[in-house]
Order: sequence, then structure tokens, then C-alpha cells
Amino acid sequence: MDTATAPLPTAAAATALPPQRRIHPLRSRDFRLVWSAYSISAIGSEVTVLALPLAAAVLLGASAWQMGLLVAAGTAPYIGFSLLVGAWIDRLSRRRPLLVAADLTAAALLLTVPAGYLL
Repeated sequence: MDTATAPLPTAAAATALPPQRRIHPLRSRDFRLVWSAYSISAIGSEVTVLALPLAAAVLLGASAWQMGLLVAAGTAPYIGFSLLVGAWIDRLSRRRPLLVAADLTAAALLLTVPAGYLL
């Protein structure tokens, strides 16, 4: 076969990689940790979405006006701070302490509901 009629190598053949073994995600310890932490956080968030207004209405005897203020106070951080704080946090090199502090602050604020009931 002369060089004029020889088949040209394809790009796929030139860049073919050896097949790699696929690992099931649940066998990875890091994946399990992230997945379980996110699952617990999501369940806690959903319980808060349901339980906080219910506790305010039933236990604290909140009026319709107070329930509206509660909902407004719950959505205000998303409207007012999301873009500004998000851009600021993206510039930080160490985000983990900030994330932990945010979760602890949220937990402390949620504990004010039972404290309000006891007062």
C-alpha cells in the first residue's frame, strides 16, 4: 500500500484512553460524607419550613400580621444579601469556617422560638 492510499488515523484512535473502572458512588467515603451531610441538612431545612410557622401559629398564638412578618423575615436574607454576600464569600480562601459559623448562627436563631414560648 502506498502512502497516497493508506488510511489516515482518526482523531478518536489517536486520543483513545484505556478504559477505567467505574466505582460505585456509595463506595467512596468522601461521597458518603457529603451525601449524608446534605441529606441531614435538607431534612432539617424542610422541618424548619414546616415547623417554624406551625409553632408560631399554634404555640405562640401569632396573628395573621405576625405570621406575615415571620414569612417576610424568612425571605429577606435571600432578597437582600444573596448577591452581595455571595460575591464576597467567593473571594475568601477559607470558606469552611464561615459555613460552620452560618449554620451555628441559624441554629441559635431557631432556638429563639422555644425561648419565646417559655417567656
